[in-house]
Amino acid sequence: MRSYLLTLLLALVFFACSEKEKEITTTNILENLSLSIDTLLIDSKGELFSLRRGYSGQSISDDRKFVFLYNPELSQVQQISLQTLSWVRSYDFEVEGPNGISDVVFSVKPLENEQFLITAYRKLGIFDTSGTKIKDLSTQSLPIASDLDELDNEVILSKDQKNLFSLPGTRFVGTRSLAKINLEESKIVTYPLSELDWVLDLKVVYMGGYSYQEYIYLKDLNDQIMISSPSTSSFYIFDPQSDSLTYHSFVHRLSPVNNDQQLQTKVESMEAYEEEMKKFRLYMNFSG
Repeated sequence: MRSYLLTLLLALVFFACSEKEKEITTTNILENLSLSIDTLLIDSKGELFSLRRGYSGQSISDDRKFVFLYNPELSQVQQISLQTLSWVRSYDFEVEGPNGISDVVFSVKPLENEQFLITAYRKLGIFDTSGTKIKDLSTQSLPIASDLDELDNEVILSKDQKNLFSLPGTRFVGTRSLAKINLEESKIVTYPLSELDWVLDLKVVYMGGYSYQEYIYLKDLNDQIMISSPSTSSFYIFDPQSDSLTYHSFVHRLSPVNNDQQLQTKVESMEAYEEEMKKFRLYMNFSG
């Protein structure tokens, strides 16, 4: 519900920003707003779906006909038809071994020829529907010379499978950049994201074992790549065809541009950590 309202708010903000050169009035643009919620029922045909992580890590096929759910309890990808609203089939994967996907899977994306791109902690590969690894794309397996850590943080594979895009860096230290990795020539080119550097300063560390740092993510958008964060409505667009990176920002009438809530970076107790996180989560969030 929160995600739905945030998406609706962003749509209204975008509409308001597109009205150029108009005077700001006191008219209540939400006066006639109405909301309705639909319940989507899926025939599981006796299968068990796991949505304890919400919709995170799930993916829709390019033809918009199927959604693929990853079930971490079963190490299984479950295919659901959006036309018949029913389970179609499941694909089993191994956790360990030469075809292992690990027990910490971040995302599963369907590719052409009945294959999947599976992203996990320190692992990245293309698998077929039988669970066999077709190609290992983890950066430690590629002959790439780089002093950057976490090269496989946030990953998009180009449709021709020639280039890999990621947000390399080191957690809690320094900044992130956009990396374009040429898989044919084993070359890497990085692009600075200086307008988003401040995002990674939004972090809280409790030495007792809990920590949080705001993140930057990649999104495949009409053959271009969007780089943004839940803490800002501003974003970058990278065009792979021209290798151009463009920054976009807007002035909003209904909300600030950024969540620039100041956080105490280090805390000494769990109570202080929870208080900082509560303060942060109550502020503006631009995730959809």
